[in-house]
Amino acid sequence: MRSIFARASKLDRKGWSVLTKQFLPIFGIAAILPILLFTVVSGQSFSLSSRAAKTPELRLWLSPASVITKPHQKITLTLYAAFDNDKMYLQSFSAELTPNGAISLLSDTVSYTKPFQGQIIVGQIDVTTTAAGTATITIPQERVKTSLTQSINILTSPATITIKNE
Repeated sequence: MRSIFARASKLDRKGWSVLTKQFLPIFGIAAILPILLFTVVSGQSFSLSSRAAKTPELRLWLSPASVITKPHQKITLTLYAAFDNDKMYLQSFSAELTPNGAISLLSDTVSYTKPFQGQIIVGQIDVTTTAAGTATITIPQERVKTSLTQSINILTSPATITIKNE
């Protein structure tokens, strides 16, 4: 350290500017470091983005979304759900499935009563085909009931079943 200051005392005005440029990053870090440490230690979330509050969203879909089968066959579809919200869990929900076409469902109502966040498998849906043609299983948004008292976006996707004679 002494040699730096000894050299600095011998430098002229141009030399001081070179020396200052060398130490400028260190001075910048010294100025910003206390602010960064305070932010990390305080535990508060800090964000420079200004996102608006997002409405919770529940997505329901059947997989596979498209099936080709024969008449009088039993197929099994999986019902998935995803709840996207960082601050809360969805405590429970129920949904009514609506079959359209030459199919029958073992049960047309599905409910899930465990709190969850993220993507889950709700259950298996057993479908029996009755005749050739095209059928769909839809989940009408107005027939999805949740435990939340606030408004929620509900998105659903249908499954299509194509029934072919051999």
